[in-house]
Amino acid sequence: MKSSQLSLPLLAVLVTGLLVGCASHGGVPDGANGSPATSSLSANSGFGPAPSIKDLEHMVKARVADELIIQQIHDSHAVYELDASAILGLEDAGFSDHLIACMIDTATNLVVDQTPPALLVESQVAAPGQDFMWIPGEWLRPGGGWQWDEGGWILTPAPNAVWVPTRWEYGTNGWRCVPGRWHMPESRN
Repeated sequence: MKSSQLSLPLLAVLVTGLLVGCASHGGVPDGANGSPATSSLSANSGFGPAPSIKDLEHMVKARVADELIIQQIHDSHAVYELDASAILGLEDAGFSDHLIACMIDTATNLVVDQTPPALLVESQVAAPGQDFMWIPGEWLRPGGGWQWDEGGWILTPAPNAVWVPTRWEYGTNGWRCVPGRWHMPESRN
């Protein structure tokens, strides 16, 4: 289940601080357990500096929503090459299975030859408040098999934000996962 407990102003300060902090050390990552040998990261001409694993740990501890973290990873074109030790360290640090799976997928640019299963129909409980949006569940591929990640209510990052769901696109090499993200339409005056 996806959830967030941060207010929008606090979230803005946190994300801005992380971007400035990441830029100040050149986007060079720290390993999951403080050792650069356990994982590596690179950024490919992305939207901003690639968040280091330490940056992501701070975001997870601050309870930033997975979708916002994944969007920053996606926008920055970060690539994480995680070994088993690094993955265990991320689990110990409180990273969700969904977030870890998305980080793993950055290293492999996940393309599969198997058609994704049909989306499951989910029951929605009442929204916890008016500023929450239902984020539908999605199929993930941790460990090579299909796994359903349940949907849930999440606090929207802005009043006009629209969730663009995760989707699987078919290309010449097979099916590729395009992670879900928030879209912020420009306001028209």
